[in-house]
Amino acid sequence: MRVFVFMCFTLLTLTGCKNNEKGVTNENISGEVLFTEMQCTTCHLPSQKIVGSSILQMKNAYLNEENSIADFLNGEAEPIIDPSQYAIMKINIEETKKRTPQERKAIEAYIMGFK
Repeated sequence: MRVFVFMCFTLLTLTGCKNNEKGVTNENISGEVLFTEMQCTTCHLPSQKIVGSSILQMKNAYLNEENSIADFLNGEAEPIIDPSQYAIMKINIEETKKRTPQERKAIEAYIMGFK
């Protein structure tokens, strides 16, 4: 029975990640894991802008900002880095809004702690 429960949990978690949808998640999951699983790394590299801003650019932009990255990921704050690119990010914001507040905060902590 334990094996069955473990297999179901694993399958649900992996399926959610593959489809870029919210699956069964661990509230203690790291922001780096979420950032990767949600495929944010497709557009956001550590120190180089490709489609989206780099992780370091995001960190530096939000250092003294009143709104947080988590607010932006929940659709509660306007883009501050490159508003002209927001149309590309908007569909992803709809996905991050499906995440828990703790998960959005974990992603924010990962970005703000990036070195």
